[in-house]
Amino acid sequence: MNGRFILGSVIVFLSMFGLSAGVNPSFGTRVWDIVVRDLEIDTSILSKVDTIESTVAVIEGLEQSILSKVCVVDSKTDIIDSKIDKIITDLICTPTPVTTVATISSPGSYCLADNIAGIITIDSPQVVLDLNGHKIIGGIALTGSASEIFIMNGFIDGGGATIGIDISTAAVSDVHIINMTIRGATGGIAVTVAVSRLFISDTIVNGSASSNLSLTGADNVFIKNSVFNASLGSTGASFFGCTQVEIRDCFFNLNMGEGLLFTAGSTNIRVIGCSLDGNAMGTMLSGGSCYEFIECHAETNVVGFSFFGANIVCEACFACSNSIFGFTIGPASNICIDRCIAKSNAGDGFVFASGSSGVVKENLAVGNLACGFNDITGAATGIAYLANTAQSNAGGIGAGNYCIGGAPVALGTPPFSQFTSPGVPSFWDNVSV
Repeated sequence: MNGRFILGSVIVFLSMFGLSAGVNPSFGTRVWDIVVRDLEIDTSILSKVDTIESTVAVIEGLEQSILSKVCVVDSKTDIIDSKIDKIITDLICTPTPVTTVATISSPGSYCLADNIAGIITIDSPQVVLDLNGHKIIGGIALTGSASEIFIMNGFIDGGGATIGIDISTAAVSDVHIINMTIRGATGGIAVTVAVSRLFISDTIVNGSASSNLSLTGADNVFIKNSVFNASLGSTGASFFGCTQVEIRDCFFNLNMGEGLLFTAGSTNIRVIGCSLDGNAMGTMLSGGSCYEFIECHAETNVVGFSFFGANIVCEACFACSNSIFGFTIGPASNICIDRCIAKSNAGDGFVFASGSSGVVKENLAVGNLACGFNDITGAATGIAYLANTAQSNAGGIGAGNYCIGGAPVALGTPPFSQFTSPGVPSFWDNVSV
C-alpha cells in the first residue's frame, strides 16, 4: 500500500461513546454524528515531518554551540588586547624614577620614587615631573631651555632656606604647576623672568618668608582653585608688570603684606571670586590699567580694596570690618564701582581721591564708623554717583552717609545730586537712610 491506507465510508456513531445526536442534557449543546468518507492518509509524510523537526533541533543546537565558542574567542581576544596595551605602556609610558637630587636634561616623564632632600633642576623642554605624593625638602629650579613643563602631585618644604619653585631663566614658557603644596620656603613660587603661559591649579603655598607667589613680567597667566596664605613677610601674590592675568576662586589670606599686589605696567587683569581676608591690605593696585574685580570679598584687613590706575571695574565685591577703609579709590581714571557693599568698616566705606573719574552706581554703604561715601574733591569731581544707598554711617546716626573731604553734607549736595532733570528716571537718585 506504499505507506498509504484508505478509509472508505467510515461512520462514527456517537452512541459508541454514550452520546446521541441531538441535544445532550449533559453538555447543554447539540452533538452530531460524524461521518468520514473516502479519506486517504499518507503515513510517510508524518514520518518525514518528524525527521525534519529532529534535524531543525540539531541545527539549533549547533548554532548555540558555535555562538558560545565565538564568545570564548572574543573574551580571549580582549585579554590579549589588554596585555598588548600593558606591554606598550610599560615600554613607552613608564616614568623614569627619581631617587635623588638630579638635573633633568632630557624630555620625558619622571616620577619621584621617595622623599628626597635638595634641589631638582629641570634643564630640558617637555618634562613631566610627578612627585607621586612624595616630598622634596628643598625645591625645584627651572633653568636653561625649560619649556612645556608639568610639575604636580606632591610637597615641597623649603626649610626656610630655598625657593619652592624657582623660575629664573629666560625663554621659559608653558609651565604647569598642579596639585602642589609648598610651605616654609624663602619664596613660594618665584618667577623673575618674562615667562609666557603659566598655569597654576589646585595648589597651596603657605608660610613663605617673602611672597608666596611673585611674578615679574609674566604674560598669559591663569591661576585657579589655589591658596596663597600666611606669608611671613610680604604678599600673598605679587605681580610686577604682568599682562593677561586671570585669577579665579583663590584665597589670599592672613599675609603680612597685601593679599594681592599689582604694580605699574600690569594690564588686562581679571580677578573673580577670590577671598582677600586678614591681610595688611586686601588688594592693592599701584598703577597699570584694565583691571576687573568680580565677586571678591575683603574682610578684617587694614584696607579692603585700594585702587590706583586706569580703567578699573569693581563689580559685586564686599568689604567688611576692615580697620580703616572698605574701598579707597584714586587717583584713578575711568573707574566703574558697581553693586559693591562696604559694611562695618572702622573708617569710610568708600573714599575717592582727587583726580578720580568714572561712575559709582548702585552701591551700599552701611554701618561704617566714618563716612559712607566720601569724595575728597567735592563738586568738581569727575565721578558720577548714581542710585547709591548709604545707611547708618558715622556712628550709626546717618549724618555721615555722604561726605566731602570727610565732612558730612546733606544728600543732594553736589556731587551727590538728586536727578530731577526731565527725562532722567528717579531710580538713579542716591538714597540716604
